[in-house]
Amino acid sequence: GKRVENDYTFIADDEAMKVEITYTFNASELGGKNLVTFEELYDLSNPDEPVKVAEHKDIEDDGQTVLITERIIKIHTTATDKDGNKELEAGKDVTIIDTVTLEGLEVGTQYKLVGWQMLKEENAELFINGKRVESDYTFTAESETMKVEVAFTFDATSLDGKQLVTFEELYDLSNPDEPKKVTEH
Repeated sequence: GKRVENDYTFIADDEAMKVEITYTFNASELGGKNLVTFEELYDLSNPDEPVKVAEHKDIEDDGQTVLITERIIKIHTTATDKDGNKELEAGKDVTIIDTVTLEGLEVGTQYKLVGWQMLKEENAELFINGKRVESDYTFTAESETMKVEVAFTFDATSLDGKQLVTFEELYDLSNPDEPKKVTEH
């Protein structure tokens, strides 16, 4: 709801000068958009009545244009048991650890990783006792690249000979009321 703007007050020490104005704002929803900076210069000889002496407002000026690129988050996962094995013995309390490597995170942003088990041969979600075998992990990005683990513990006594595949979706929780899916595997 606020215009992205800034100002810079200075005293001219030469007829030609170069100054910088910085704009800091949340651009997470602006991926793929071009932004154009408009400027106005005011003479403050009489601070009570500033006088506009110059402006640069050209929507087509490439020199005033920046492109906000989409943030691309890459995801890679490796599912094993607690000891790194790819084969697990069917039993009551089987735990699969999915090690998820994420690249392109926004530092300081809260994310939620949601995962679930799929039966490979059936290409169907795994249900045990009528419940989907799923897990999630919420974290705040401390760096652009992070490795996190999601654990799935369930009764696998009926799964002898079955292959499981872990699916993952990553959500940005910047707006907790509307989590935004940013990548999946």
